[in-house]
Amino acid sequence: MVSEENYEVAEPLDIDAALDSFWAHAINAGRLYPIESVGGQVDETSLRPGSFSLGDTPQLADELAELIVSGAKRATSSYEPSYMAAGESLPSIGELWIVCDGRGYPRALIRNVDVRRIPFCDVGADIAEAEGEGDLPKWQADHEQIFREEAQSLGIEFDPQENVIVEFFRLLYASDAHIPSSSDAGETATATPTPLSSELPADREEAL
Repeated sequence: MVSEENYEVAEPLDIDAALDSFWAHAINAGRLYPIESVGGQVDETSLRPGSFSLGDTPQLADELAELIVSGAKRATSSYEPSYMAAGESLPSIGELWIVCDGRGYPRALIRNVDVRRIPFCDVGADIAEAEGEGDLPKWQADHEQIFREEAQSLGIEFDPQENVIVEFFRLLYASDAHIPSSSDAGETATATPTPLSSELPADREEAL
């Protein structure tokens, strides 16, 4: 996922402790078990997944994280040329990610269940609905602005004929907004697990 945190977050020590605590509980509550390989890992539970915040402001990151926790947001999109310009690998099915709020603290554990490559100009209402942020015209306006700004920062041009990468994900585990301090890093956030479903969206476009 090409999603940078362009804002300050709380002390790294506190964030790291919160991520460790979150992951330890997610392993059990999210019913994660060893598998052959996920993102180069021999064991799904051996390494803490990567973490990221959606959006370019703390407020937006909080809002999007809450949409994921509530189940309203089941997908996210990114501009494919940005991956190439940044030298990053494209996302893949099966990847685990920890979604953080605007301060960088963990809110949700997700797994990619489908990854599609779709021209920006061909994105339909189903994608906008899955992203949970409004109707298709709003999705188009918001994402064109985001992708244009991102492309400009990477020294490339936005082209609506280029592909977007749409990641459909399943919520495995979600926590409340309790943030452990360095003095109570061993304490855990109250959390409610969400069972994993292996179902994929029925209307697939070109999958990676």
